Amino acid sequence: MTTVLIGGGSGLIGMRLSEILTKNGYRVLHLSRKANQNATYPTYAWDITQKP
Repeated sequence: MTTVLIGGGSGLIGMRLSEILTKNGYRVLHLSRKANQNATYPTYAWDITQKP
């Protein structure tokens, strides 16, 4: 299974794209300012001010 990470996935276009990709057998993850593992699509936080 191929995984796709979408920045801005919770927006109008991102959600529709996520639905289409999921229907076509992709695993979809979202990248956002806030993590949310319980969302429809797992969402991971992206904060450029944090050091690794």
